[in-house]
Amino acid sequence: MKEIISLLFKLEGRVDRKTYLIAGFGLMFGKYLIDSLVIFFLYDIYWSPIDYLSPFISMDRGFIYPLKPSQTFYIFFLIWTLPFIWIGVNLMMKRLLDAGKSPWYALFFFAPILNYFVMLALTIPESAKIITKKIQSESKEITNSISNALYGILAGIVIAAVAFVCSIYLFDIYSTTLFISTPFFVGITASYFLNKDGLVGQGKSFSHTMFTLALASGTAILFAAEGFVCILLSAPIALTVGGLGSFFGYHVARLRANRKQLLVLFPLLLLFGLSADKLFTNNSTMSITTQIEIEASKEIVWDEFIDFKTIEDEPSGFFKLGLAYPISARIEGEGVGAIRYCEFSTGDFVEPITTWDYPNLIQFDVLEQPQPLQEWSPYGKIVTPHLDNYFRSIKGEFKLETLPNGNTVIIGTTWYKNEMYPALYWKVIADKILSDIHLRVLKQIKTQSEIRSKTEN
Repeated sequence: MKEIISLLFKLEGRVDRKTYLIAGFGLMFGKYLIDSLVIFFLYDIYWSPIDYLSPFISMDRGFIYPLKPSQTFYIFFLIWTLPFIWIGVNLMMKRLLDAGKSPWYALFFFAPILNYFVMLALTIPESAKIITKKIQSESKEITNSISNALYGILAGIVIAAVAFVCSIYLFDIYSTTLFISTPFFVGITASYFLNKDGLVGQGKSFSHTMFTLALASGTAILFAAEGFVCILLSAPIALTVGGLGSFFGYHVARLRANRKQLLVLFPLLLLFGLSADKLFTNNSTMSITTQIEIEASKEIVWDEFIDFKTIEDEPSGFFKLGLAYPISARIEGEGVGAIRYCEFSTGDFVEPITTWDYPNLIQFDVLEQPQPLQEWSPYGKIVTPHLDNYFRSIKGEFKLETLPNGNTVIIGTTWYKNEMYPALYWKVIADKILSDIHLRVLKQIKTQSEIRSKTEN
């Protein structure tokens, strides 16, 4: 067992082609079997090997969204995937070393679809004759430590900036490559430069990468390319993957690998990854449902929904950061064809009524909508690309049902499209925000309805 853990997680040693074949494809099959069985038994959906070839692509194409699993499922799936990123890169790097190749080629792990061909190719070459090469050890005296740290920071910022510009302005997509591959590239590169003339330690390498990512984010804010809110929302995945990259960068420096391959691999993998992201975009409509129980009849709840009062409660949570939150609503007209205007902190939603089933169900399309948030920036109001149509509501509904105890449950559902990737990650965030919006509205209806119900009774 100790040997297996060392093989999969320890950044030392080499892997021959037989071990790589058994471990790599055994783990791939095992993870596929576990994932597909969980999805099948929970949601009665078959996840084919073709869908599984690239989990983030199949997710981005909307494979799993019709299942409507809970947020817990999505979060668990993301966390469950992270160790396999480490294992995949680690095994590929060990096999490359055993075959006498540069460890930098392990970055091909982040090339969608192409990575599987590289994995197959690595099962072919035999173990190369091991040439004794002095491996670096940590030293207390490193003459170029400051300059190396600065080189690492500069290289990391350049990588992040190039990826940002290419992804958003050339390919017109907030991509998986931008939010997953790029932080890893930043981490491995910054850490490599920091340690290339003498190892400073994995802890310092990790801190250096976090600082580099923070400076890269600050640069985006400084040039008004992004605001604080988007940076904050993307931080969990970027810092996690970037942190993983820092440990591999330390290891590559320890091996005294030549950095020339990196100069070729980064632009190649960036363009390939962005092209794949653009090809496998998601056109699926997703949904989130929230409900609340109200001590009042359906008729009263319906009336208070129609005669919605201004919400006096102060915004909380994400809303304090600038995310749009509901303030009031009104309906002009009655029945199908009436228009519902929902006032948010950033503007109004215009929602034509499509179903008016008193007192059970009201449905509406979203004809117009304001920006989803007001970005924080030292320059005041800025308009970043992701504010323009990357996330949009499609339609919504409120359903009322009478419970056996005489109370009413009101169920709010929003259907939306998300064009930020990896869609699985951004769906977790979008669902949380939309659920909070639902609750802010539903709690107001609950308060109004219960006050009226007590007054009338």
